[in-house]
Amino acid sequence: MSRREGRSVFSTGETGRRMRPATVKTRLFAVRQAAAALVRSGYDPTTITSLRSLVDPVRNSGVILDYFHDRATARLPPGQREQAVIGGQLAVIADTLAIIARFHVPRDGEPLPEATLIQLAEWRKAARPRCQGSMSGKARERLRQLIQPLTRSRLLVLPEDMRKAASGDPSSRHDVARKVMLAAAIEILLVCPLRKANLARLRIDRHLQRTDRRGRRISHIVIDEAEVKNEAPIEWPVPQGTADLLETWLTQWRPHLLGDDTANPYLFPGRAPGTYASENGLGNAITGLLHRQIGVKVNPHLLRHFAAWRHLRRHPGEYEIIRRVLGHRSIETTVKFYCGLEAESAARHFHAGLELDRKEARGIVALSRPRSRRGHRSARQGG
Repeated sequence: MSRREGRSVFSTGETGRRMRPATVKTRLFAVRQAAAALVRSGYDPTTITSLRSLVDPVRNSGVILDYFHDRATARLPPGQREQAVIGGQLAVIADTLAIIARFHVPRDGEPLPEATLIQLAEWRKAARPRCQGSMSGKARERLRQLIQPLTRSRLLVLPEDMRKAASGDPSSRHDVARKVMLAAAIEILLVCPLRKANLARLRIDRHLQRTDRRGRRISHIVIDEAEVKNEAPIEWPVPQGTADLLETWLTQWRPHLLGDDTANPYLFPGRAPGTYASENGLGNAITGLLHRQIGVKVNPHLLRHFAAWRHLRRHPGEYEIIRRVLGHRSIETTVKFYCGLEAESAARHFHAGLELDRKEARGIVALSRPRSRRGHRSARQGG
């Protein structure tokens, strides 16, 4: 299967819009996984000659999906193996097979029978998570651990504390530089909760804008809509403290990681010249550091949830602000994800309102009570 053929299949999505490179990469990998599943299931590799082989006959797609379902099930504890394994890798492959059947096969030859398309659509639906658009139980549990007062306090002050500690750290300059790099990454996620891909790909020359009068400090993070998952452009102001930390990273510590790669344009450089730190590598490093420092496993995406909780805690119901901060397309998505996170804060506001109403009620009731005759006599005698 040629690379060229893969591009022709996945260069556009179902709506006719061109797919992003990351999506194309995901689809191509799913195709390779599907073909490998057929081979591992006993199929002769020489019979898999085109993308059509993955979906025609439709039994081939069933074999592929069963292979990944069974493999995922085998990884579960014995007591959970009767549960359906959905989402993740299985959902991506089912989605890719349905796209191939409906959009690629007719371009390459005879369209598939409608019954085949219906079957693939049903498998696609079955493989998707039932609760799309909401936080998983695992994420909620980790968020509950993170928002404990001492834990969240340690997180909020960690980037600046790490910056201050860097100068006295006895470790090698290279190791200290990596710590400051992670501090800068965490600071950005607290101030502007980017997705992991956008964080890793931040460029000094494109995304970090210096729009103050003298152009001396980083004032905004600006990312074009074509680079963002939901095509919502980002133009986010950078607070002074964050700008100072980024400047410390750029001028004092980043050069220790660059070596001879001084022309590297990325804020977080990778190991190879001219590259950025890999998404998974940077994400895992952040998770490991936070686990050591605050005692909770926090991945970069959980910091997006933390941002939502932190704002809703002080401003219950302000989902539109969260929608804008996180770049969701619709307010419905934001509400589905975070409805209930602000329950405790909402209850405090409700109780405060109740106390104000009770205070007002006491005054009204007191004024409505008639004065006693004894009180009137005392008043006349005093006069």
